[in-house]
Amino acid sequence: MHGGDLKFLIDITDTSRGNVNTGIQRVARQLGAGLSSVDLPGIQFVPIEIGTKMKLQPIRSALEASFSNDYDPRFTNFGEVLRRTWVRCSSSPVVGKFFTLRSISNLGARFGLWFRIKSDKSVPESVPITDFNYLLIADAFWNHYDSINLAKKARRNGLRVGFICFDLLPIEHPEFFDNDLVLKFKNSYSEILTFADDVWAISESTAESFRRAFPIESAVLKVNVFKLGSDVPKNDFVNQNKENAYAPQHVTDAGREKAIMVGTIEPRKNHDIVLDWFERFGFEFCDLDVVGRPGWKSKEVLSRMRAMEERYPGKFVWHDDASDNDLHQIAKSSTVGIIASHAEGFGLPLVEFMNLGIPVVASDIPIFREIGKNSVIYFDKSSSDSLNEAILETKTLKNKGAFEGLLTWQEACEVLAVQLASQR
Repeated sequence: MHGGDLKFLIDITDTSRGNVNTGIQRVARQLGAGLSSVDLPGIQFVPIEIGTKMKLQPIRSALEASFSNDYDPRFTNFGEVLRRTWVRCSSSPVVGKFFTLRSISNLGARFGLWFRIKSDKSVPESVPITDFNYLLIADAFWNHYDSINLAKKARRNGLRVGFICFDLLPIEHPEFFDNDLVLKFKNSYSEILTFADDVWAISESTAESFRRAFPIESAVLKVNVFKLGSDVPKNDFVNQNKENAYAPQHVTDAGREKAIMVGTIEPRKNHDIVLDWFERFGFEFCDLDVVGRPGWKSKEVLSRMRAMEERYPGKFVWHDDASDNDLHQIAKSSTVGIIASHAEGFGLPLVEFMNLGIPVVASDIPIFREIGKNSVIYFDKSSSDSLNEAILETKTLKNKGAFEGLLTWQEACEVLAVQLASQR
């Protein structure tokens, strides 16, 4: 990169186009918003969406990406109707075979782009790539090809290129994903690595995973590590366009514990072991809130949870449409947070629970040991007995307040901004 002022493009196209609120999209919004508000002399960060004909369109409010007023209301409503229809029909073998949550989201995004072009509402004027020094792809670039094309274009125009490595789970644990996603993920990584200068891993464990998966590329590229943040949400971005905003109604009876589990309903999250625990032990002394939208390879778990809601009314609740604010409202009334994943790139709910001062029990895997250290109680992810023992142990940890050493999202972005500015 040349001297003088530094200007960074922050690509969060996948998040801006879609209507999904999983971990990566939540991180992308926070990074776009946080970096753009960092005040460093001679440094500017501009979050963008790749528009039609590869135009780079600044996003007015990165935190509201895909839910802001930049989008025609018809898109928001249509995309939500598609998603809800998919949730209701996901147990159908026909629907499950030919459609996924991502394909439904992408369909909604395509309609959204068309509505935006046809509507009278203004679209932000595009910015020329030649005005910038660095491209950071801070989103799920494997979901579409535009971000890879942007990386190629950036290199042709002399920009340094970096991308965030959230995880390499489809490569390391393909058994947890659909075959088409695994293939798309591998191919996308192979391509992006031909244009990248820097890799930004969200944890030391993820950086090590990258070095194992790409030993040759790791010797050439600079592999960096940065920390994610965690905040108590102040606004309900996800639901601001809904006519009837979702509000959790699960109230626990006095004297009972209340556990919360957060994550997309998919095999890697290991919902079955938590449901086993609840049906064996938990229902007698503890309510359980499961927060997460349906994902892939989840037909049996979804059916099981629907049946459990009928079998344990008022004790087991599945929230399939919770926003960040909804999640906060549910979590702050919980007495324990459960994270049972087989594998993670980071595990955002872990730090969010810790930030709220909620005792956390987590599966005993390296990434959780890295992030949670001695502040978390660990259990054998294959044993509901071990999970029960861990939950009973949390009674000694209550009323500790928020854990120390956690960064807010703005603090995390300020640290990352300094790291990015050093890449000359």
